[in-house]
Amino acid sequence: MTRAIGIDLSKWDVSFDPAKATMPIDFAIQRASYAKIRDQAFDKIYEGVAKVGITGSYHYLSTGISWQEQADFFLEIVEGRGFGFYVCDFEGAYNAMSIKFAMEANQWMDYVARATGKPVLLYTNPNLYDLYAWHYCAGWPLWIAQYWLFPSPNKNPGMPKRRKDWNIWQFSADRNRKSAAYGCGARSVDINVYNGTVDNMKSWLGVDQTIHPIRERQCPYPICAVDNK
Repeated sequence: MTRAIGIDLSKWDVSFDPAKATMPIDFAIQRASYAKIRDQAFDKIYEGVAKVGITGSYHYLSTGISWQEQADFFLEIVEGRGFGFYVCDFEGAYNAMSIKFAMEANQWMDYVARATGKPVLLYTNPNLYDLYAWHYCAGWPLWIAQYWLFPSPNKNPGMPKRRKDWNIWQFSADRNRKSAAYGCGARSVDINVYNGTVDNMKSWLGVDQTIHPIRERQCPYPICAVDNK
């Protein structure tokens, strides 16, 4: 099985032009907002994201601000953009982590799912999932961030103790220095894989099967398929 491969983007990536990419991009996930602040490069980066066949958008959830106000703010930004799925980014930086915050993440996801009718995922890492998220967020599809010393899309993530399944895995972050090959303007870019093929991902999202990802590039990895042995 050859997994779908994609990148996630925010203002830190400076710019994104998939036409300049030399590596395959099957999907792109773009940050729309954090707290009640619009990502400063949203419109600029969206021009490139809109050219990718499969797209999603995420919001960095913040403590100390109403989850519903954050959800409404996010929905205003992504309305009419054609994203196939949405994500609640549940992280510790600048946040007061607690089980209550996990409950708010669950409320945010439920609200966005009801408002859009689209799949909604939880983004977090194994430690935060086991400490907080599992209490209220166990029922949501998971985008897990976990990095091996030698990153590869052909491996599998180290999972939380309380969770076995995952949909998207962010397998490489700051260590990557090939962002220009993904059409990005910064020195690094986050790289992800979907737990299935491109067609599997399209089927999951209900994406038009005639929409093709940017797959004519050469995969940079020795084996661009999962080795389950």
